[in-house]
Amino acid sequence: MNSLAFIRCLLLVLTVGLFQTALADFEISREKQTAIEQVDALEQEIANMSMELWNYSEIALREVKSAEFLAGILEKEGFQLERGVADMPTAFVAEWGEGGPVIGILAEYDALPDIGNEPVPKRQPRTDGHAHGQGCGHNLFGAGSVGAAIALKRSMETHGIKGTVKLFGTPAEETVVGKVYMAKANVFNGIDVTLDWHPFYTTEVTNARGQALNNFQVEFFGQAAHGALDPWNGRSALDAVE
Repeated sequence: MNSLAFIRCLLLVLTVGLFQTALADFEISREKQTAIEQVDALEQEIANMSMELWNYSEIALREVKSAEFLAGILEKEGFQLERGVADMPTAFVAEWGEGGPVIGILAEYDALPDIGNEPVPKRQPRTDGHAHGQGCGHNLFGAGSVGAAIALKRSMETHGIKGTVKLFGTPAEETVVGKVYMAKANVFNGIDVTLDWHPFYTTEVTNARGQALNNFQVEFFGQAAHGALDPWNGRSALDAVE
């Protein structure tokens, strides 16, 4: 065995050993275990919520049934509801608890236009003629976030944990305006951390950065020139854009 191969084997042994030690030291707290059990208990309800949102499939800023459906579930669970935040009828905030920390959870539920489909893994337009569909999985997004908020609330309730859970019903993600208007209206002020998720083909925690949307204007000045006789004397403003 050469030295490089030996080092590789040594690193592998050390990595496996450290990993096993980390697993042995890892314990789930009672509070976390309760939250996990509550998610399991809510499994069928979350699935039903997802299917209901699929059936509604309402596009941006028209998610009237979807928003009220989710808000109603949270209200029955004991959350205080504020509907129509940021002057958007389909935006809402559901709040439970008091004091800090304040945990924010985002929920999306808007659909995409003209892709209505039966809930099957192939192209099969809906038999009821509904035009719009959940092409980005926001039916799962909304249902999963509501389920998480309820599970967290129940765990905090069971163990007497102080804090506040706020679920933000954020419409119009597909047209990138919902959260913008909510941020401008200071709806997200005062939260200590915000959590969200998105349907994906793997289950993982991402380390993505720079997900925020920034609007800005830039002005470039070019130099006109004849495209055939002397293009080398021209300076296209589009070069800077590229």
